[in-house]
Amino acid sequence: MGFDKDELHDTSACDEDLECPICMGVLVDAVAGPCGHTFCRLCIERSMEKNMSCPLCRQSASPETLQPKPLLNMRVNSLDVCCGRQCGWHGRCDERRAHAKVCPVARATDFTVRLHGEVGWRLEETRSGQLMVTALGDDGAVAKHNTRFASVPARRIRLGDIIVEVNGVRGDARELSFLLGKLSQRECGFAVVLKHAEEFSTTVVRNSKSMGLELKFSEAHECLEIESVMPEGAVMEHNRGNTRERLKSHDMILEVNGVQGSGWELLKVIQGSETCALRVCRVPQQ
Repeated sequence: MGFDKDELHDTSACDEDLECPICMGVLVDAVAGPCGHTFCRLCIERSMEKNMSCPLCRQSASPETLQPKPLLNMRVNSLDVCCGRQCGWHGRCDERRAHAKVCPVARATDFTVRLHGEVGWRLEETRSGQLMVTALGDDGAVAKHNTRFASVPARRIRLGDIIVEVNGVRGDARELSFLLGKLSQRECGFAVVLKHAEEFSTTVVRNSKSMGLELKFSEAHECLEIESVMPEGAVMEHNRGNTRERLKSHDMILEVNGVQGSGWELLKVIQGSETCALRVCRVPQQ
Protein backbone atom coordinates (compact mmCIF):
# COMPACT_ATOMS: atom_id res chain seq x y z
CA MET A 1 0.00 0.00 0.00
CA GLY A 2 1.65 3.16 -1.20
CA PHE A 3 1.15 6.70 0.01
CA ASP A 4 -0.89 9.27 -1.88
CA LYS A 5 0.98 11.56 -4.26
CA ASP A 6 -0.77 14.49 -2.58
CA GLU A 7 1.60 13.88 0.35
CA LEU A 8 4.58 14.89 -1.84
CA HIS A 9 5.88 18.41 -1.30
CA ASP A 10 6.13 18.68 -5.10
CA THR A 11 3.56 16.39 -6.74
CA SER A 12 5.39 16.58 -10.07
CA ALA A 13 8.59 15.12 -8.59
CA CYS A 14 7.41 11.49 -8.69
CA ASP A 15 8.40 9.53 -11.80
CA GLU A 16 5.86 7.09 -13.24
CA ASP A 17 7.99 4.05 -12.38
CA LEU A 18 7.64 4.97 -8.68
CA GLU A 19 3.85 4.51 -8.80
CA CYS A 20 2.14 1.26 -7.81
CA PRO A 21 -0.35 0.14 -10.51
CA ILE A 22 -2.63 -1.40 -7.86
CA CYS A 23 -3.09 1.40 -5.30
CA MET A 24 -1.98 4.19 -7.69
CA GLY A 25 0.14 5.65 -4.89
CA VAL A 26 3.89 6.03 -4.45
CA LEU A 27 5.60 2.64 -3.97
CA VAL A 28 6.21 1.45 -0.41
CA ASP A 29 8.56 -1.56 -0.04
CA ALA A 30 8.74 -2.07 -3.80
CA VAL A 31 8.90 -5.63 -5.15
CA ALA A 32 8.70 -7.17 -8.61
CA GLY A 33 7.23 -10.44 -9.81
CA PRO A 34 8.94 -12.85 -12.26
CA CYS A 35 7.46 -10.79 -15.10
CA GLY A 36 9.23 -7.62 -13.91
CA HIS A 37 6.12 -5.59 -13.04
CA THR A 38 6.61 -3.61 -9.83
CA PHE A 39 4.17 -3.11 -6.94
CA CYS A 40 4.04 -2.24 -3.24
CA ARG A 41 4.72 -5.48 -1.37
CA LEU A 42 1.48 -5.38 0.59
CA CYS A 43 -0.59 -4.46 -2.49
CA ILE A 44 0.62 -7.45 -4.51
CA GLU A 45 0.46 -9.87 -1.54
CA ARG A 46 -3.13 -8.81 -0.93
CA SER A 47 -3.90 -9.29 -4.64
CA MET A 48 -2.35 -12.76 -4.58
CA GLU A 49 -4.75 -13.88 -1.87
CA LYS A 50 -7.36 -13.93 -4.65
CA ASN A 51 -5.27 -14.71 -7.73
CA MET A 52 -1.73 -16.11 -7.82
CA SER A 53 -0.65 -14.11 -10.84
CA CYS A 54 0.52 -10.66 -11.87
CA PRO A 55 -2.57 -8.40 -12.08
CA LEU A 56 -1.13 -6.67 -15.15
CA CYS A 57 0.04 -9.51 -17.42
CA ARG A 58 -1.49 -12.54 -15.62
CA GLN A 59 1.83 -14.40 -15.52
CA SER A 60 1.86 -16.96 -12.71
CA ALA A 61 3.45 -15.63 -9.51
CA SER A 62 3.43 -16.16 -5.74
CA PRO A 63 4.66 -14.25 -2.68
CA GLU A 64 7.77 -16.45 -2.64
CA THR A 65 8.74 -15.32 -6.16
CA LEU A 66 8.63 -11.59 -5.36
CA GLN A 67 11.98 -9.82 -5.49
CA PRO A 68 12.77 -6.57 -3.62
CA LYS A 69 13.69 -3.49 -5.64
CA PRO A 70 16.21 -1.62 -3.44
CA LEU A 71 17.07 1.03 -6.04
CA LEU A 72 13.41 2.01 -6.40
CA ASN A 73 13.07 2.12 -2.62
CA MET A 74 16.13 4.39 -2.38
CA ARG A 75 14.56 6.78 -4.89
CA VAL A 76 11.27 6.82 -2.95
CA ASN A 77 13.15 7.47 0.29
CA SER A 78 14.78 10.53 -1.26
CA LEU A 79 11.45 12.14 -2.23
CA ASP A 80 10.45 15.33 -0.43
CA VAL A 81 7.21 14.57 1.45
CA CYS A 82 4.89 16.44 3.82
CA CYS A 83 3.76 15.39 7.26
CA GLY A 84 0.64 13.22 6.95
CA ARG A 85 -0.86 15.08 9.91
CA GLN A 86 -0.47 18.42 8.08
CA CYS A 87 1.65 20.16 10.72
CA GLY A 88 3.67 22.03 8.07
CA TRP A 89 6.83 19.88 8.13
CA HIS A 90 8.36 18.45 4.97
CA GLY A 91 11.54 16.48 4.36
CA ARG A 92 12.93 13.23 2.99
CA CYS A 93 10.49 10.32 2.94
CA ASP A 94 12.76 8.17 5.11
CA GLU A 95 12.81 10.93 7.75
CA ARG A 96 9.05 11.03 8.17
CA ARG A 97 8.86 8.30 10.81
CA ALA A 98 11.41 10.14 12.98
CA HIS A 99 9.44 13.37 12.52
CA ALA A 100 6.23 11.65 13.70
CA LYS A 101 7.81 11.21 17.15
CA VAL A 102 8.13 14.99 17.57
CA CYS A 103 5.25 16.19 15.38
CA PRO A 104 3.16 18.62 17.49
CA VAL A 105 -0.10 17.39 15.94
CA ALA A 106 0.75 13.74 16.57
CA ARG A 107 1.84 14.43 20.15
CA ALA A 108 -1.44 16.22 20.82
CA THR A 109 -3.78 13.61 19.32
CA ASP A 110 -2.05 10.23 18.82
CA PHE A 111 -0.52 7.53 21.00
CA THR A 112 1.56 4.49 20.07
CA VAL A 113 1.29 0.95 21.44
CA ARG A 114 3.46 -2.08 20.80
CA LEU A 115 1.60 -5.35 20.36
CA HIS A 116 2.66 -8.95 19.81
CA GLY A 117 0.72 -11.96 18.56
CA GLU A 118 -3.07 -12.26 18.58
CA VAL A 119 -4.42 -8.80 19.24
CA GLY A 120 -7.81 -9.52 20.82
CA TRP A 121 -10.00 -6.74 19.44
CA ARG A 122 -12.65 -6.29 16.78
CA LEU A 123 -12.30 -3.60 14.17
CA GLU A 124 -14.76 -2.05 11.73
CA GLU A 125 -14.47 0.40 8.86
CA THR A 126 -16.27 3.67 9.50
CA ARG A 127 -18.20 5.46 6.79
CA SER A 128 -15.31 7.88 6.37
CA GLY A 129 -12.96 4.95 5.62
CA GLN A 130 -11.21 4.79 9.00
CA LEU A 131 -10.52 1.63 11.02
CA MET A 132 -12.21 1.78 14.43
CA VAL A 133 -12.02 -0.42 17.55
CA THR A 134 -15.55 -1.78 18.15
CA ALA A 135 -14.91 -4.53 20.73
CA LEU A 136 -12.20 -5.44 23.24
CA GLY A 137 -11.57 -9.03 24.31
CA ASP A 138 -10.46 -10.31 27.70
CA ASP A 139 -7.42 -12.06 26.21
CA GLY A 140 -4.73 -11.06 23.76
CA ALA A 141 -2.17 -8.31 23.27
CA VAL A 142 -4.65 -5.45 23.77
CA ALA A 143 -5.87 -6.82 27.12
CA LYS A 144 -2.25 -7.17 28.28
CA HIS A 145 -1.46 -3.64 27.15
CA ASN A 146 -4.50 -2.18 28.96
CA THR A 147 -3.58 -4.05 32.15
CA ARG A 148 -0.05 -2.70 31.98
CA PHE A 149 -1.34 0.86 31.59
CA ALA A 150 -4.27 0.56 34.00
CA SER A 151 -3.10 3.69 35.86
CA VAL A 152 -2.60 5.74 32.67
CA PRO A 153 -6.03 6.11 31.01
CA ALA A 154 -4.69 8.18 28.12
CA ARG A 155 -2.49 5.25 27.04
CA ARG A 156 -5.19 2.59 27.23
CA ILE A 157 -6.94 1.33 24.08
CA ARG A 158 -10.65 2.15 24.21
CA LEU A 159 -13.77 1.50 22.18
CA GLY A 160 -14.03 4.06 19.41
CA ASP A 161 -10.27 4.49 18.99
CA ILE A 162 -9.11 4.93 15.40
CA ILE A 163 -6.14 3.06 13.91
CA VAL A 164 -3.96 5.74 12.32
CA GLU A 165 -0.81 3.85 11.40
CA VAL A 166 0.68 0.35 11.57
CA ASN A 167 4.48 -0.10 11.58
CA GLY A 168 4.88 3.30 9.96
CA VAL A 169 2.33 2.54 7.23
CA ARG A 170 -0.77 4.70 6.81
CA GLY A 171 -3.67 3.64 4.61
CA ASP A 172 -7.39 3.05 4.42
CA ALA A 173 -9.28 0.68 6.72
CA ARG A 174 -8.98 -2.38 4.48
CA GLU A 175 -5.25 -1.94 3.94
CA LEU A 176 -4.51 -1.47 7.63
CA SER A 177 -6.73 -4.42 8.56
CA PHE A 178 -4.87 -6.64 6.08
CA LEU A 179 -1.51 -5.51 7.45
CA LEU A 180 -2.58 -6.13 11.07
CA GLY A 181 -3.73 -9.63 10.13
CA LYS A 182 -0.32 -10.46 8.66
CA LEU A 183 1.67 -8.97 11.54
CA SER A 184 -0.36 -10.74 14.24
CA GLN A 185 0.76 -14.09 12.77
CA ARG A 186 4.47 -13.26 13.03
CA GLU A 187 6.85 -13.74 15.94
CA CYS A 188 8.01 -10.12 16.07
CA GLY A 189 6.06 -7.29 17.67
CA PHE A 190 4.61 -4.34 15.80
CA ALA A 191 3.71 -0.71 16.50
CA VAL A 192 0.19 0.69 16.15
CA VAL A 193 -0.62 4.40 16.29
CA LEU A 194 -4.15 5.19 17.50
CA LYS A 195 -6.25 8.28 18.06
CA HIS A 196 -8.82 8.52 20.85
CA ALA A 197 -12.37 9.43 19.92
CA GLU A 198 -14.04 12.35 21.68
CA GLU A 199 -16.27 11.03 24.49
CA PHE A 200 -19.18 12.71 26.23
CA SER A 201 -22.17 11.73 28.36
CA THR A 202 -25.74 12.89 27.95
CA THR A 203 -29.23 11.86 29.04
CA VAL A 204 -32.25 11.49 26.78
CA VAL A 205 -35.72 11.39 28.38
CA ARG A 206 -38.27 9.64 26.17
CA ASN A 207 -41.54 10.55 27.98
CA SER A 208 -43.24 7.68 26.11
CA LYS A 209 -41.95 9.03 22.77
CA SER A 210 -39.96 7.07 20.24
CA MET A 211 -36.21 7.65 20.55
CA GLY A 212 -36.22 8.74 16.91
CA LEU A 213 -32.95 7.01 16.01
CA GLU A 214 -31.94 4.70 13.22
CA LEU A 215 -29.27 2.46 14.71
CA LYS A 216 -26.74 0.01 13.31
CA PHE A 217 -25.74 -2.78 15.65
CA SER A 218 -24.03 -6.14 15.77
CA GLU A 219 -23.86 -8.89 18.38
CA ALA A 220 -20.09 -8.88 17.92
CA HIS A 221 -19.56 -5.15 18.47
CA GLU A 222 -19.78 -3.49 21.86
CA CYS A 223 -21.44 -0.33 20.62
CA LEU A 224 -24.38 1.08 18.66
CA GLU A 225 -23.81 3.37 15.67
CA ILE A 226 -26.31 6.15 15.07
CA GLU A 227 -27.09 6.01 11.36
CA SER A 228 -29.43 9.01 11.47
CA VAL A 229 -31.52 11.16 13.81
CA MET A 230 -35.15 11.24 12.71
CA PRO A 231 -37.06 14.56 12.43
CA GLU A 232 -39.41 13.58 15.26
CA GLY A 233 -38.65 11.81 18.52
CA ALA A 234 -36.96 12.16 21.88
CA VAL A 235 -33.44 12.63 20.46
CA MET A 236 -34.42 15.50 18.15
CA GLU A 237 -36.20 17.17 21.07
CA HIS A 238 -33.10 16.57 23.20
CA ASN A 239 -30.87 18.10 20.51
CA ARG A 240 -32.94 21.30 20.34
CA GLY A 241 -32.19 22.00 24.00
CA ASN A 242 -28.55 20.86 24.10
CA THR A 243 -25.92 22.66 22.08
CA ARG A 244 -22.92 20.75 23.52
CA GLU A 245 -24.41 17.26 23.83
CA ARG A 246 -26.25 16.85 20.56
CA LEU A 247 -26.39 13.36 19.10
CA LYS A 248 -25.71 13.03 15.38
CA SER A 249 -25.07 10.53 12.62
CA HIS A 250 -22.04 8.21 13.09
CA ASP A 251 -21.85 8.80 16.85
CA MET A 252 -21.17 5.53 18.70
CA ILE A 253 -23.18 4.68 21.83
CA LEU A 254 -20.85 2.78 24.20
CA GLU A 255 -22.95 2.56 27.34
CA VAL A 256 -26.63 2.94 28.32
CA ASN A 257 -27.65 3.42 31.97
CA GLY A 258 -24.33 1.98 33.11
CA VAL A 259 -24.68 -1.12 30.94
CA GLN A 260 -21.90 -2.12 28.54
CA GLY A 261 -22.06 -5.07 26.17
CA SER A 262 -22.97 -6.05 22.63
CA GLY A 263 -24.98 -3.77 20.38
CA TRP A 264 -28.00 -5.99 20.89
CA GLU A 265 -27.75 -5.70 24.69
CA LEU A 266 -27.46 -1.91 24.50
CA LEU A 267 -30.47 -1.75 22.19
CA LYS A 268 -32.59 -3.76 24.64
CA VAL A 269 -31.73 -1.32 27.46
CA ILE A 270 -32.74 1.65 25.29
CA GLN A 271 -36.01 -0.01 24.30
CA GLY A 272 -36.89 -0.76 27.94
CA SER A 273 -35.95 2.60 29.49
CA GLU A 274 -37.82 5.91 29.68
CA THR A 275 -34.61 7.72 30.69
CA CYS A 276 -31.40 6.79 28.88
CA ALA A 277 -28.07 7.95 30.28
CA LEU A 278 -25.71 7.52 27.34
CA ARG A 279 -21.94 7.44 27.04
CA VAL A 280 -21.10 8.38 23.47
CA CYS A 281 -17.96 8.64 21.38
CA ARG A 282 -17.59 10.78 18.30
CA VAL A 283 -15.26 9.35 15.68
CA PRO A 284 -12.41 11.77 14.88
CA GLN A 285 -12.25 12.92 11.30
CA GLN A 286 -9.16 12.32 9.17
